[in-house]
Amino acid sequence: MSKKTTQNLKLLLEKKGYKFRNFEIISVGDYLPDDADWNYKDILHLNTVHKTVYGIQTIITDDLNYNINLQKIPIIGIEIPMPLIQYESSKYNIAYLSTFGPFIIIGSSLFEPLRENQTKVITTFSIGSKGLFRIFHSLIEYMLRKNNKLLMQDDIHMRTRRGQLRKNNHLFYKNTKSYSFKFSEDIERSNIYLSQNKKNYISINVNDIFKAKNGDTIGDKIGILSFFVTIDSAGVKKIWPSTCTHEGAHLNKNCIKANVIRCPWHNKKINYLIKVMNQDLTIKSNFDYALKITDEHVKIKFRNSPEYYEKKPYKHLNYED
Repeated sequence: MSKKTTQNLKLLLEKKGYKFRNFEIISVGDYLPDDADWNYKDILHLNTVHKTVYGIQTIITDDLNYNINLQKIPIIGIEIPMPLIQYESSKYNIAYLSTFGPFIIIGSSLFEPLRENQTKVITTFSIGSKGLFRIFHSLIEYMLRKNNKLLMQDDIHMRTRRGQLRKNNHLFYKNTKSYSFKFSEDIERSNIYLSQNKKNYISINVNDIFKAKNGDTIGDKIGILSFFVTIDSAGVKKIWPSTCTHEGAHLNKNCIKANVIRCPWHNKKINYLIKVMNQDLTIKSNFDYALKITDEHVKIKFRNSPEYYEKKPYKHLNYED
């Protein structure tokens, strides 16, 4: 499939009499270009993380996404439907096109690596129209800047969270050379995994579990072998994962709704791993974790094989696997 660059599109439209106003928005963050690339192509977070826009996906392929965005317009405050086409113009370069009445909006985001685990994101917008509508270009720019700021307030913490996990020997899987729009649709996958120099299991002393208080962290300080503790009004204690194995979201007691965790990034359901009642422990295995109780320890093993999720159906992990 042939793909025109944003510059090509502008030139073609200029030949048809359109005039453009251009501006840039630049940010630097502690994450890799891969994390920005993932964030822009992560379709499902749009309707979970963001509050100012609701997207209805109509076409999704590996390198192209077409949305109808129900967008709340800054200042005006009303919600209007806006078509949005996103596609990968080249590696680490996302192009997007939209229209708003008589205005054409062409954008692109380029992800440039800086120092280790640091990335510059350069987003360029071009606002095009004909005739007298050009007098509104500065207003459209203001609205786009405001909207971008609101979206980035939600998005940046997702990227930096992945940057923190990378510093703690976690990696992120993708099954294509660069991230795929379509890849983001399967939230049951476990795409986070541990580097080879870190073990994929942990042993926790049973006494530490019995002594743990509401809100305590047990296991590692961060990552997929870190767990948090809740104690309900009946005194039932549960041990939950503190990291979503799908793409690395931080989980805590505020994510628990109707006795299950709802991932704050994609609304994935996540259950507890250990329940303690009257000094009795029961364990709950799932696709990603297997547990085993010995006399003095609870052993927790993480699957650590993202390639496993290339084929369905998924099966619960056995500790001996």
